[in-house]
Amino acid sequence: MSEKSLYERLGGIYSIAAVTDHFGVPEREKNEVLEAFVAHKEEVISGTIKS
Repeated sequence: MSEKSLYERLGGIYSIAAVTDHFGVPEREKNEVLEAFVAHKEEVISGTIKS
């Protein structure tokens, strides 16, 4: 059985968005973070993203 990714353990994009709402992250910043995450989701999940 394969180990779940951090993304899967967190519950996906909607759960991540809920956390940003809970901590009062301004809408503009929240959207920027979520858009960047979605654009690089596979790299983030696999751990291959480079800065």
